[in-house]
Amino acid sequence: MRERMFATLGIWAAIAVAIDRLLASLSYTVWTEGVPQQVNVPGFDQIQPFATQIANTEFVSNFMQIAIFGIIVVALLCATGATIAIWESGSHQQAQQTAVASARESEKIKRTREMRVKRLLSEMNEEELAELEAQHLNEDEMTVAQLMQQKRNTREM
Repeated sequence: MRERMFATLGIWAAIAVAIDRLLASLSYTVWTEGVPQQVNVPGFDQIQPFATQIANTEFVSNFMQIAIFGIIVVALLCATGATIAIWESGSHQQAQQTAVASARESEKIKRTREMRVKRLLSEMNEEELAELEAQHLNEDEMTVAQLMQQKRNTREM
C-alpha cells in the first residue's frame, strides 16, 4: 500500500510542478525606457543624465492561454487516470493475495482436522474402536466435534 501511496504522491507532485511552470509562463516582463532624468551628483560639477527602466508585465496571446489551459486539463486527466490505475491494480493484487491466503488456510485446517482424527483414533483403545465401528461412523453421519462431545457425555455418565 505504501508503494501505491508514494506513486500517487509522486504523480501529483509532478503535475503540481508542471502546472506551476505552465501558469508562470503565461506572463512575461517587458522593459521600456522611462523618462530621462538628471541628477546632481555631489563631487561632480555637472548634472548627470540617466534613463530609467520601467518593467511592464504582459500576458501571452489568447491562443497561447487557451493552449496552456488545454495542456493543464489533459495533464490533470492523465494524473487522475494514473491514480485510478494504481489503486485498482493494488486492490486486484490484494484480492489475489487474500484468495491465496484463504486457500492455504483451508488446506491447513483440513490437515489439522485429519491429524486430530488420526490422533484420536490412535488414542482410542480396542473397545472404543469396536464401538465406533458398530455405529458405522462416516463423515456424512457424524463430525469429529460430535464424536468428541458424545465421548465426553459417555465418560460423564
